[in-house]
Amino acid sequence: PPPEAEEPGTMSNSVLFLKVGAGLSKIPVPADFDLQGSPVFSPDGSCLTYDAWNKSKGETFRDSKIVVCRPDGSDPVIWGKGSMASFCPDNQQITYSSYQSGAMIGEVSAPTKTQVLERSGWSPRWSPDGKYIAYTRHLHEGGNLCLHEVASGNRRMLLNGEEASRFDIVYWN
Repeated sequence: PPPEAEEPGTMSNSVLFLKVGAGLSKIPVPADFDLQGSPVFSPDGSCLTYDAWNKSKGETFRDSKIVVCRPDGSDPVIWGKGSMASFCPDNQQITYSSYQSGAMIGEVSAPTKTQVLERSGWSPRWSPDGKYIAYTRHLHEGGNLCLHEVASGNRRMLLNGEEASRFDIVYWN
């Protein structure tokens, strides 16, 4: 695990169920958590990430942390605060949502190396080729879908006129 990440203690009785092929996989969850969601496998299938929090300790989804582990749930690492993570195609970076900071991007191997994509952004997802990150943007005047070009940092809104103002916020995961 990266030096900045936390190693969880024991595993809990909580499990994450994932449909894999025709079967159902039971993924153990660290004891630090009793609720979890938004599971995503890395493009090459070598890692799994999900968000988790501890409701019995008064935490809510806003307190969620990103867990990165092997596909069977072994070797879990609490990567950091956030939710709805998405791996880039080469597994070196993730995008994620943060209630404190918006749409974020970070290095998988260095959880302290993060940057804000957009403070009003939410639910960022990598394109299959790794050239773009799509996310929702929420502003007081309405929501929009945003496409961020990774190499240049340029971004463009995908909805115009009435289409853009008809949404308050859009979620997907």
